[in-house]
Amino acid sequence: MESTCRRCQDEFTVTGEDLDFYAQLSPVFDGRRFELPPPSFCPDCRHQQRLAFRNERRLFRRPCSATGRQIISIFPENSPYKVLANEVWWGSSWDARDFGRSYDFSRPFFEQFRELHRDIPKQALIATNNENSDYVNYALNCRDCYLLLGWGENNEHCMYGRLVVGCRDCIDISNARDCELCCHSTDISTCYRLFYSQSCKQCSDSWYLKNCLACSDCFGCINLSHRRYCIFNEQYSREDYDLRLKAMREKLRHPPEHARLEKEIDERFSHAPHKYYQGMNTEQSTGDYLTNCKNCFRCFDTVESEDSAYLYDCIQTRCCRDLSVAGKNRTEMSYQCVNYTGYHCLFVSLVWLSSDLIYCQDCFQNTHDCFGCSGLKQASHCILNKQYPPQEYQCLCRKIIEQMQENGEWGHFFPASLAPYAYNDSMAQEYYPLSAAEARSAGYDWRDDDAEEPSHTNAASLPLPASPRDFRPEMLGTAWTCEATGRGYKINSGELKFYVEHELPLPRVHPDERHRRRLGLRNPRRLYDRQCAQCAMQFQSTFAPGRPERVLCETCFQKFVF
Repeated sequence: MESTCRRCQDEFTVTGEDLDFYAQLSPVFDGRRFELPPPSFCPDCRHQQRLAFRNERRLFRRPCSATGRQIISIFPENSPYKVLANEVWWGSSWDARDFGRSYDFSRPFFEQFRELHRDIPKQALIATNNENSDYVNYALNCRDCYLLLGWGENNEHCMYGRLVVGCRDCIDISNARDCELCCHSTDISTCYRLFYSQSCKQCSDSWYLKNCLACSDCFGCINLSHRRYCIFNEQYSREDYDLRLKAMREKLRHPPEHARLEKEIDERFSHAPHKYYQGMNTEQSTGDYLTNCKNCFRCFDTVESEDSAYLYDCIQTRCCRDLSVAGKNRTEMSYQCVNYTGYHCLFVSLVWLSSDLIYCQDCFQNTHDCFGCSGLKQASHCILNKQYPPQEYQCLCRKIIEQMQENGEWGHFFPASLAPYAYNDSMAQEYYPLSAAEARSAGYDWRDDDAEEPSHTNAASLPLPASPRDFRPEMLGTAWTCEATGRGYKINSGELKFYVEHELPLPRVHPDERHRRRLGLRNPRRLYDRQCAQCAMQFQSTFAPGRPERVLCETCFQKFVF
């Protein structure tokens, strides 16, 4: 079934498997099944709309609405919401059901939900059981961490990262698992002392590696496996390697030579063979960064999932469609969800370990069988946060959905006007950047950036030292100017210690710019029809036609892994 996206006007396909899925998930209330209509937005626009409901990286100082003390929050002070310190939000001093209200059939559902959601207090940060880690978000069980923003779990002494799990003493890493003493790297696992690298596993004591497995003491290498003492994929004796490595590392200490060296490495990597997707152990699946997936269609950064489609940053999902940053603990039978883990939920945002929820936000701890609710914990059979007996709940849900079908609200994700964050504070701006005018035209809020960067009374009058050993203690409070964006940033004592110990150059750009550059190392989440440059096998790949890389099928690529 061919369709035209209502937002971007692109053509997209709704497959027969999609239609079967919508029929399977169509809910039943009071004995009547309510069919889920096919989507009116293309997969990219659906993902964009969901990401507008997730703020990972923008933090603000503001007072707690209950205690008045200053806290760190993902909501600015001029936000329309009441915002509570996390310990207050999770405490027993308030109950979201106290905000419950009766449904008014003379008004649209989304209008009533908007009023309810505006009244419910919000968590300052999405952070649980962290120690000495005030500046983390979407983080769990982290200790002594700073600016881990977006799914950090079980980390110690880590700074500036996204999707970091089980890591220790790392700086500026993304999509990293079980690593130690690594920095400026993305998509790495079980690595030790790995710097400026991408897509590596079990590598150590190396610099500028890409797509390497179990390598150590290597520099500027790509597509190597179980190798040691290599520079630019050439084998050296240990003595020669040490001498050449010393010369390479000397270049890293001087910014102009460092930039030239990185450009040379990028040029070498661009002409090397590349597998058509990143991942392993996939079966009948399309997308990128897939691991242990089966029957997954158009999925990205997806792990241990099956029989699903249109997934982004998901783990352990089964029989799902259109999930963004979701999964773990077996997420199943769900559709159009963001910030989510649960079972059989439709159109929800920030819902964890709950089931059978429809059009709900910020619900946790085994909340189930609720419709149009916000801020609930361990609740059931609520509509607009008002409690009902199970049979009355069923009857009222049927009537509400019938009304939603009549006015065109049923079967579509929350509209842009219900996004809790300004568009430029949300993850949507990172993957689908818009101007202020474009965002407002699409119905999103926008936060003006005039006051985003505070004025620095202790701005640097001298350039950043070339060597971390020349960085004096009194410079720790200095605001340095990002060479790329002009924004001010600081270097803290933990960073300085790391760079001194590992003899690495100090960062010369803002942490947000470093994050953006790591993200830019990955291909955009868009699939193209390609064929293997070696055997002409057909496949879908995120490598756009016309790029310089030689893109190979998996069989042919294995012949080039040394």
